[in-house]
Amino acid sequence: MRELIAIIKKDFKESILLNPIQIIIVFAVMLFLFYMMMDLKQLAAFPGIKKLLLTFETIPLIILMSLNTLMEMFYKERIRRGFEAIMATGTSLEKIWIGKTLAVILPIYVVYLISLLLSLAIKSSWGILKNPGLAVEALITAPLVAFALIFLIGITFMISEKGRAVITGLFYTFFAILFFGNFLMKKLLFLMKISVLWFNITLLSLAVILFVFALLWIKNLDREKIILISE
Repeated sequence: MRELIAIIKKDFKESILLNPIQIIIVFAVMLFLFYMMMDLKQLAAFPGIKKLLLTFETIPLIILMSLNTLMEMFYKERIRRGFEAIMATGTSLEKIWIGKTLAVILPIYVVYLISLLLSLAIKSSWGILKNPGLAVEALITAPLVAFALIFLIGITFMISEKGRAVITGLFYTFFAILFFGNFLMKKLLFLMKISVLWFNITLLSLAVILFVFALLWIKNLDREKIILISE
């Protein structure tokens, strides 16, 4: 446990101190987008649309804002042979992976929460947080799905340069389409009809499945491939 905490502390400081401008940009972008979301007339016309906006804006935002730091933590560490040095101390690859990923997630999540709450305060639109289901979705389940995906991307950055390029391209393309698709909410009426409770349960189940898949992947990962930097 001490090894895990040490990794988180080291990389947490690095992710903030080495990228202060990125943190500021992330905050500005999130604040702007959340502020704009609160202006959508669809929020009043379709009450169920709130849960879709919270999910399909939160997940892309958190992941896209995490990609650069995630690459720094995993792919560049691999090039510097940092994994080899850390594993030589007896630290497991699983702890390295979890520690570095959490070091990326924590500051992004804090920025996410501050920007969301600040945009709600500016707009005096607290309806989302007054609804228990929407509050849980905004603060927990939607970010949890994003975190699960970040854990998976971290493994990809760790093992392959080609994987890094492919996964980055795929995620940027997918989430760009998803983001702009949010303005066509009428196409997602079947999701709007689901209760917030079951919507949260679905998101939680998805996050659990992704986490389990990531754990199985990292446990069966060829460590020599990382140490030798072979594609």
